[in-house]
Amino acid sequence: MNEVNKQHYYIKKGLSFFGIALFVASVVSYRLERKYSIPRGLETLYYNNRGFYDEPVFKELEEKIDLRKAKIEELSPTRQNYSIEWEGYIFIEQAALYEFTTASDDGSVVFINNILVVDNGGFHSLKEVSGEIFLLPGFHSIWIRYCQGEGADTLLFKALKRGHDKTSINKKQLFPSIPTLRALRIEQGVETYTRVVYYVWGIGILSLAVIWLLIKRRRLGSKKVTTSKQSWPGALA
Repeated sequence: MNEVNKQHYYIKKGLSFFGIALFVASVVSYRLERKYSIPRGLETLYYNNRGFYDEPVFKELEEKIDLRKAKIEELSPTRQNYSIEWEGYIFIEQAALYEFTTASDDGSVVFINNILVVDNGGFHSLKEVSGEIFLLPGFHSIWIRYCQGEGADTLLFKALKRGHDKTSINKKQLFPSIPTLRALRIEQGVETYTRVVYYVWGIGILSLAVIWLLIKRRRLGSKKVTTSKQSWPGALA
């Protein structure tokens, strides 16, 4: 085995071990995420009446506050005389004035920390109502109700942080219950580990492409040298 082939052998060996280690790290990352990821979304209750009474027909954990067609048609094929409520907690990172908005047909209301922020209740055509509340960093209870009588059913919900740039509240800020500080720290650690694994994957793929090109060039160079030696007049003497 000449020097060039020996180098190629050790490079391939190293890349193989690197790939196996990275694959194992990815599997570990996946399992950690499955085990330690905190559930997101709000507890959602579906009633087959428009007054939120009796036991709910369905209970779901939903990350979006809207009218999901499949679930509602299973609840009410005519999409009439039903009601839904979402309940849980919203995590606020920065103290600021927050604006909540619903555009609904029929009625909808939004409570934050048991304070009525959006009053868009009653039975009416499509109407948009907004309300504001100042929130400190931390968890705050949120409770949203929507009722549908007859006619069209529509619900659009928005939550924004007011300021120079309005920032939407995303689904990662919604929780069915307040998690412990330890659970939050573990989840953050797992997310950091996962980001590192993805970053290493990117570097590994780029490095593999560069090394493959270098090996290919060196092999072509080695073949040219061998060919030139064989074609030299004194090489066969």
